[in-house]
Amino acid sequence: MSAAELLPRLELSLCGKGFLVSVIGPVFEPDRLYLTTGRDFKWAYQLVDKDNVPVDFPPGKLYFELFTCDVTTVWDFVIDGSVASIKVEHEKADLIPNRTKFQLVFLHEAEPAGGDPISMGTVQRQGR
Repeated sequence: MSAAELLPRLELSLCGKGFLVSVIGPVFEPDRLYLTTGRDFKWAYQLVDKDNVPVDFPPGKLYFELFTCDVTTVWDFVIDGSVASIKVEHEKADLIPNRTKFQLVFLHEAEPAGGDPISMGTVQRQGR
């Protein structure tokens, strides 16, 4: 098999003033993480296959990274089989300002750092 067959195809286009631009890597639609003032943040994800049958998460951790000024806050999920759940007490959740950028990340057990982004976007505060 040739190198050209092994490498993924790049989408190339001319953009603006004749510069060649390519899109490399995953592109995410921005998501919203809704936090309600004075309330705990609780959420759960269930991992399913293409037939919508629950499958266990691979070994690793799932967490939110929230970027406030020069501080990164990490909220870890608890993984139990096919379900990852999280509960953040309102005292901690209320410290996250509106419009804070976040990423939802899965870090495989064999990786020391980095991880795979699952989602990213902005916090939207609601209530009071």
